[in-house]
Amino acid sequence: MDINYASKVLSLPYDCVMNALKSANADQLRVIIYACSNEQFISEPQKNRARAVKDLQMQWSDIENALDFWRDNGAFIDTDREKDQMQTVKRSSSANLLKKVAPEYTGKEAAEIIEKNVTLQRLIDKCGAMLGKMLNKNEVSHIVSMYDYLQLSAEYIQVLFEYCVENDKKSVVYISRMAFSMFDSDVTTVEGLKLMLEEERKKNDLLYRIKELFGIGARTLTTKEKGCINKWIDEYKTPFELITEAYEITVDKTGDASVVYANAILKRWHEAGYTTLEQTKAEAESYKASKKAKEQKTQNNAKMGNFDEEEFLDLALKRSYKGTNN
Repeated sequence: MDINYASKVLSLPYDCVMNALKSANADQLRVIIYACSNEQFISEPQKNRARAVKDLQMQWSDIENALDFWRDNGAFIDTDREKDQMQTVKRSSSANLLKKVAPEYTGKEAAEIIEKNVTLQRLIDKCGAMLGKMLNKNEVSHIVSMYDYLQLSAEYIQVLFEYCVENDKKSVVYISRMAFSMFDSDVTTVEGLKLMLEEERKKNDLLYRIKELFGIGARTLTTKEKGCINKWIDEYKTPFELITEAYEITVDKTGDASVVYANAILKRWHEAGYTTLEQTKAEAESYKASKKAKEQKTQNNAKMGNFDEEEFLDLALKRSYKGTNN
C-alpha cells in the first residue's frame, strides 16, 4: 500500500506528535493537523478564529484547549518577536510585567534551578499528581517560570493548580497564563489568591444556576447572552432571586426564556435602584393600580363623549342653577 500525496504534503512536528499520540484525543489531533496545514491560522489564531470554527465544526474554547495541549507538548513555540518582547520585561515588580506568557527556560536551565531547590522538586511532583500524569519538559519549564521568574510561592502555585483542575482546566499553559494574569493584577500572596478564587467560584456557581434557569445547560452562550449575563453578575451584582423573577416575567410575557428580554427588565430594575424582590413587587402593584386608574378614566371619558359639548355644558349649568335655587 502506498500513500497518495497528490499535489501537497503536510508536515507535522514528528517528536511532539508521536510523544503525545497516546494521550491526544480526536479534537486535539484535528487541531494539530489543521494548524500545520494553515499558515494564516497558526501565525494569528485569534484573527482567524471564525474560519477555524467553521472549518473544524468545533467551539472556539475547544480549539483553544487543543492548542494549549500542543503548547504543553512543545509543538508550538513563541515567535522571535515574542521572545524579544519578553527579554525587555523586568521582574522587579508587577507594574512592569506586561507579558501574559512565561519566558522559556532551556532544559539545562530548568534542571539546574530544580536541582538546587527541594521545595520546587516537591511542587513539580504534586502538580503532576494533580494532573494525573508525568509532566514533560515544557510543562516543567512553565512551573519553573512561575516559581523562579514570578517568585510565586510553592503553596500559591499549588492552590492555583488545585483550582484549575477543579474546573477541568488541566493545561499547564492555561495555568501559567492565569498565574501571569494574577501577578499583573498584584495578586501575589496566597491569601489574596484564595480570596480571588473564592469570588470566581461564586461567579461560576451563579453562572451555572442562570444557565440552568434559562434552559441553556451545556450549550455555549451566544455573544449577546454572555454580555447580558456578565452585566448581571459583574456590573449589576443582581441577586439570583431577581434574575428568577425576571425570568418568570419573560416567559409569561413572551413564552420564551429569552436572556435578552430578561436583560431589559433587569437593566430597568438596576437603573431604578431595586435590589430586593419586595421592591420589584411594589413597582408591579403600583403599575397595576396606575393602569387601572387610566382605564377607568378612559371609560369615563368615553361615557362623556356621548354628549354634545354644548349639551354637556348646558346640563352642567342647569344643575348649578338648580343648586342655587334650593
